[in-house]
Amino acid sequence: MGTETVAGRGTSEEPRTMRYRETEDALWRHHGLDPVERFVELDSPPLRLRITEVGSGRPLLFVHGTAGTGPVWAPLVRELDGFRCLIVDRPGWAFSSPLDYSRHEYGAIVSEV
Repeated sequence: MGTETVAGRGTSEEPRTMRYRETEDALWRHHGLDPVERFVELDSPPLRLRITEVGSGRPLLFVHGTAGTGPVWAPLVRELDGFRCLIVDRPGWAFSSPLDYSRHEYGAIVSEV
């Protein structure tokens, strides 16, 4: 595994990226949640995964299916008091870097998180 960093939100982001973030933030707020965004940098394959963390307690990992990003879980996460919800954005979604799925097994990547 590589390194983990807490995300910083600068003003240098593109307008559409800023709009996406604002929309995501509004969705989390709508559900009364204040998540922390982190990034995990993997070495092999070189990949940057965004992990959104909500709550505290026993860890519970969320990985979306073919479509969607972290906030899709907000209504459920809101109900999970006592859990540290770790929500992974799959490669190519939201702020995780893309991945050539024909060359890498995603299950092995998730196990590194």
